[in-house]
Amino acid sequence: MPGEEIEKSICDEEESVAKLRKLLSENEKLSVLEECDEAYLKRYLYSTNFVVERAFKKMKMFYDLLGEHPQWFTTDPPTEKKNIIEQDIRILTREHDNQGRPIYIVKIGNMNANAMDLVGDVVPVDDFFIEYLLSTDPAYQHGICVIIDVSNLPWNILKWLTPGNIKVALRRMQTMPLKEYKIHVVNSSRILNIAVNIIWPFLPQQIKDGIQFHFDDWDSLHKHVNKEVLPPEFGGYCSMDFTKLREELYERDVEIANNLRINRQPYLHHIEKNICKH
Repeated sequence: MPGEEIEKSICDEEESVAKLRKLLSENEKLSVLEECDEAYLKRYLYSTNFVVERAFKKMKMFYDLLGEHPQWFTTDPPTEKKNIIEQDIRILTREHDNQGRPIYIVKIGNMNANAMDLVGDVVPVDDFFIEYLLSTDPAYQHGICVIIDVSNLPWNILKWLTPGNIKVALRRMQTMPLKEYKIHVVNSSRILNIAVNIIWPFLPQQIKDGIQFHFDDWDSLHKHVNKEVLPPEFGGYCSMDFTKLREELYERDVEIANNLRINRQPYLHHIEKNICKH
């Protein structure tokens, strides 16, 4: 019976949450996360198909990275970076690709490495939009579709592509509570090959397998993302109001900042306290 299947599914989810809490409670560093709300723990469970041990491992990897590189993880509200957000370096649409994944547009050509800081400006914008996604759209359970527009890619961005930055950025990607990334690279630039040659050797095979280069072949892109949900600049005919999308983010300013603080600061305080003890 359908009702019985739904009830069993809910019970299975609750059991998985309880098992994950237990694993957290038994870990000295992660025990402070035992009291995290159910919705937060489910993010990691959904990203690993409710395999509890994998969810725990992913959380551990995330918090290890947070402890090693706290400057790469903001706890500020989106309005603190309004001047960066409104340059449209990133935008989370309310649309989904052909497999139901939310669409996140990254416009590298709008980033200026001489006027922005990678860790202080660009990374927080990703944190804001991803937290907004995880809080508002259950479709995150399918993963995320990232459209990277490389037109007008500036030469000065190459200074960000150091081995250290690439490694931390990849660890961030791999430890976020997202099931998978499908990345579509569109348009082209004179320095695209240089950037790809720098980054490619660092990428694990799983991420490489999720990347497709379409350049300006819109028919190729539309096999994965219907033109009905894409703006004209990507060969579609969806009218996207980027101003409205940004305003929707700002409307949740306090909620997003609170979530980031609740899910990050207690862990940082916990490990700081343990360091002081020793």
